[in-house]
Amino acid sequence: MATAFDTLAISRSIRDAGVDERAAEAITHAIAAAISREREDLASKTDVLSIRSEMALIEQRLGKQISESQTKTGEMVNRLLLALGSMILTTAGLIVAAIKLL
Repeated sequence: MATAFDTLAISRSIRDAGVDERAAEAITHAIAAAISREREDLASKTDVLSIRSEMALIEQRLGKQISESQTKTGEMVNRLLLALGSMILTTAGLIVAAIKLL
């Protein structure tokens, strides 16, 4: 919610401080213009809600990708364990065969 900027009150305060009316109005106008420019750069509630929505979609996609990566990693570990078990059995068989030949 934008805060109202009372230019008349500001101008009066500047005049009451001893600044002439034209200078007080020019200072007030410059302050009002600066505040207006700064407000343009502020995010609105709609902007924030849009960003939250986009972040939620990104979070969902990342969650899915992480889950898929974990599944693939588990599958790879299983294949590696199977290959390692096969190599161990093959090695054991070769050792037994070598012992029988001696």
